[in-house]
Amino acid sequence: MRRVVITGLGIVSCLGNDKETVSANLRASRPGIRFNPEYAEMGLRSQVSGSIDLPSKS
Repeated sequence: MRRVVITGLGIVSCLGNDKETVSANLRASRPGIRFNPEYAEMGLRSQVSGSIDLPSKS
């Protein structure tokens, strides 16, 4: 049996990408769900999503 060691934890969420941002958005009751224009262009019935914002690689 293999052993697994967890060396850290992180957050990637539609509310933010770190603990402080997610906590602040939860406390402020900010929704992470928003209109997604790509879904509208595709003609999907639901046009909202909980998309994540990843930083671009430099």
